[in-house]
Amino acid sequence: MKRGIAVLCLGALAFAGSAHAELAGTLRKIHDRGVVNVGYREQSLPFSFVAPGSATAGMRRPVGFAIALCERVVEALALELDRPGLRIAYVPVNSENRFDRMRDGAIDIECGSTTNTRARRKQVDFSVTFFIARVRMLVRRDSGVKDYADLAGRKIAVSAGTTAEELLRSESPFGIRVKRSKPGPNAAKGKDPCTAAPSGTTAPSELKSVVDHKEGLRLVESGEACAFILDDVLLAGLAAQSRDQSLFSIVGEALSEERYGLMLPRGDAPFKTFVDRTLIGLMKSGEAEKLYRRWFVQGISPGGPNLNLPMSPELRRLFDMPTDNEREP
Repeated sequence: MKRGIAVLCLGALAFAGSAHAELAGTLRKIHDRGVVNVGYREQSLPFSFVAPGSATAGMRRPVGFAIALCERVVEALALELDRPGLRIAYVPVNSENRFDRMRDGAIDIECGSTTNTRARRKQVDFSVTFFIARVRMLVRRDSGVKDYADLAGRKIAVSAGTTAEELLRSESPFGIRVKRSKPGPNAAKGKDPCTAAPSGTTAPSELKSVVDHKEGLRLVESGEACAFILDDVLLAGLAAQSRDQSLFSIVGEALSEERYGLMLPRGDAPFKTFVDRTLIGLMKSGEAEKLYRRWFVQGISPGGPNLNLPMSPELRRLFDMPTDNEREP
């Protein structure tokens, strides 16, 4: 505990001098209302999710790696702003509305699994990177799907508003054509949309957007979709929470590298500077790696899933030399 407090003090001291200046923007709003509005995701395990039994005083409380980082930022803010009673108000967001919620001021910071891209930085800002993921696909082991070419003529699920959806709607992202799913039943009775398509077909794949990550998993499990395309770490988290993890495989080459950052209001340099310096303090002290092991290597909760994902060399280098460089569009 003493070490954690020391880390937070370092983050606050790195921002020394601002307490004597006139507060503005997000820092002023947080100081005046005594509350930080934290956007969270309900199903982005292990970054931000609502675990069973996590309700506090009737409210669903999110947990996860990104949430833990944000809680450290809020603790440092309480010190910097001299607001010992600074509270967190958790605001649920999803892949579609998270940017709107930031722009309309409903949240001050989003703590989830949002990729920092050049296009998105026209709407919002991002902290230094705290995780690197790669877009791949989740399939049933018995589907016969090994690569993206196997998806021609078949139905693909993707979460709306994600970089994976952007990739799939681009021109021939992996050598096959994609068309939007038509309204109506997910699959005709007696027809399996995954195994029914003939091998070697060049027909366009049918893309079905879902708001709920768990809905994408359900579509694959039931055979209503042949693959669910998303960041690999999120797919691993979904599979770990499923009724039978052995049913699924994560396959295919990485379609892109996804650099996650905490999402921040656009153009608020003092707030971004404070968040970045706090995160960098956690990374340099080893506290961020300790939190990483808690959520990626140890069991997520007693009796809960264990992702068993040691820190990659790429992420370790980023912790050593933090940057907010976005992925290429």
